[in-house]
Amino acid sequence: MKLFNSGRYTKEGKGIDKDMPEKNGFLKFWEIAWAKRFKLIALNFMYFIPNIISVILAGLSYNVATSMYFTLSSQERISEVSENASDISSAPGAGFSNELFVKTLLFVVILFTVLPVFAAGPFRSGFAYILRSFTKREPCFLWTDYIGKTRSNLKFSLIASLINAFAGFVLMLNYSTVFAMSSLSAKGPGGMPRGFITIYLVALIFITVLFLIMSMYIYPMIVTFRLTLKQLYKNALLFAFVKWLPNIGIVLLDAALIIIPLFFINGAWSLYISAVLYAFIGISFIGFINMSYTYPVIKKYLIDNYKADKTKDPGEDVSDEQ
Repeated sequence: MKLFNSGRYTKEGKGIDKDMPEKNGFLKFWEIAWAKRFKLIALNFMYFIPNIISVILAGLSYNVATSMYFTLSSQERISEVSENASDISSAPGAGFSNELFVKTLLFVVILFTVLPVFAAGPFRSGFAYILRSFTKREPCFLWTDYIGKTRSNLKFSLIASLINAFAGFVLMLNYSTVFAMSSLSAKGPGGMPRGFITIYLVALIFITVLFLIMSMYIYPMIVTFRLTLKQLYKNALLFAFVKWLPNIGIVLLDAALIIIPLFFINGAWSLYISAVLYAFIGISFIGFINMSYTYPVIKKYLIDNYKADKTKDPGEDVSDEQ
């Protein structure tokens, strides 16, 4: 039959021009993101369930820090609030204050779990491996590789997640302390000098940004190299300083993606939309942005750089891209 004898199914296609220039990073990112859009949603659901533990830890840490702030800033104010609770609840600004508290809580929880400071460590390793495969355009089996890398990095990534969570909790407590000191100082003499509080706050912001940047590099390195904890955090610290300004740009981009639906939509809808985005695509999309940025940096300075410390003993083959 002519239908089957025609050469339409055996004729070679146009193929890819070998001289075609490679797309720049921005276009390449969106091309991969669009091609993997359904897998990113599936990956988000796969990681979201174990990540509920991280969300709870981040939320509890924020609430402890907030309680500590009110306790330190003014016991007198707390008793005043308790006595006049009915008047305050009916005050014009009460609803706004409650809404602002919830939005700030949600912002901190999302930011500290997508970067990640609070993370379901072993599952975050599987999550990072899949995102790395997407970035490198390597084939992967979504569920099989996710579970496989979760198991193979179980102990090491669990330890790293506990260290990060403890550091995140301490940072929140420090913010509650410095804001309480500022509140007491504003009430009159007897408080800490304003200059000391300003220096304390600036140093705290710097440390927080530094730690958030380091957190972006930790899990990509866990699934790429065999490292000790000391080497892991040392390399993350070096990467934070080597690309300081671009790193800050990525952190600000992550924060902006969280802030836009949360603070630029009025009323409770902003909370619902932010929660839905986080549950459906937010973790994997922001994670893919971060991986698309961090992995090329890791590749340039550790994988492609023959002078780099590959974290191996002499004679051992260590560039173990898992």
